[in-house]
Amino acid sequence: MIRGRQRKRGFTLAELIVALVLFSLIAVTMGQAIVNNLQALERLSGSTPLDHDLTRMRHRIMVIENLEELKEGGEIELPTDEGGDPMTVRWTAEVFPTSTLDLFAVDLELEFQGGGLATNREMRLFLYRPNWTEAEDREKLSEAKQLLLEEKRVERGEVRKELEE
Repeated sequence: MIRGRQRKRGFTLAELIVALVLFSLIAVTMGQAIVNNLQALERLSGSTPLDHDLTRMRHRIMVIENLEELKEGGEIELPTDEGGDPMTVRWTAEVFPTSTLDLFAVDLELEFQGGGLATNREMRLFLYRPNWTEAEDREKLSEAKQLLLEEKRVERGEVRKELEE
């Protein structure tokens, strides 16, 4: 009786390597997800309710597109988490142009009242608003930037190369 070769049972080396690579990728991905969640939890647990209210206010003010509406200031009522007294925030804003075209500095004064809290805060935001720049100001800033660029090119010697060509 001649017996044929019996096939050995088990995995090939290639199958083992593929399985190990897949396991490693899944383990690294899960580990990173856990670390990200722990970091987010740590950041949230370190913040106060006032920090959340400041963030809400900043977001509400940042979406105001009208310059006059922003300068007028206003009053916003914020909900409370525990269903207590709502918090009222009065705010005023001063808007200043910056040396960067269409970028404005906004100094905010926030007055929090209600919700068991009475405090004032100040903050500065930078907003990109192309529709707030006057045409005359836009021209002046563009010319100033163009002159500055030309001066830098002269300093680097780029202008001489262009003239030689």
